[in-house]
Amino acid sequence: MRARQLFRLAARAELVTWTVLLLGPPWTWSVQP
Repeated sequence: MRARQLFRLAARAELVTWTVLLLGPPWTWSVQP
């Protein structure tokens, strides 16, 4: 029953992880030109 919800949460966490790894932390975006 909760498998889909857990999967969605895991997928979102993975997306955030890859975004931070590729682009850097969000708080550095405004610093970069």
